[in-house]
Amino acid sequence: MYLADFNSVFQVSVGLHLAYTFLPDLHDFYLRRIEEYANSVAKVAQNPPDHADGSVLRDRVRYLRYLITDRRRRLAKRIIWMQTAATCFALFSLTLLLIAGFQPRLSVNIGVISTLLLISLTPMPLFCCYSLVSHRRWVEQIAPEREKVQQEWTRLILPIVEKIKKRRQERITIQ
Repeated sequence: MYLADFNSVFQVSVGLHLAYTFLPDLHDFYLRRIEEYANSVAKVAQNPPDHADGSVLRDRVRYLRYLITDRRRRLAKRIIWMQTAATCFALFSLTLLLIAGFQPRLSVNIGVISTLLLISLTPMPLFCCYSLVSHRRWVEQIAPEREKVQQEWTRLILPIVEKIKKRRQERITIQ
């Protein structure tokens, strides 16, 4: 078997590793979801309904934003390390493509090609699994704080919901 027979696999490896390196959205998509949640809650805290006291909710949102910022700060070094490693694996795959391009009939045995494929394809799934596990662990750690935010938000919004229900009931009984 020839090294050039696996060019498409090495091309995929280059693309995946470079995408991981140059697309920052892949690194903090879960943080943005929690941040969007915090922003929605912050809007209610800034203008609480019926002139209610939103100070507790503002404090809870402020702490949740602190947790998000702290997570980003802690991830920054890890992301740089993973981006550097992904770039190296992309360069490795690119080197294999260049070798196969200059020597298309370079014969390789099954052990060598298996090792090359393993080195080319394994890092990205490992990075993604590591990120997923790390994210889930962090979300579990901040779950009590998110629950407190949700409870306070509900407490502020509940009177409005009750008014809407009452008005609906009144409309139904009038009709």
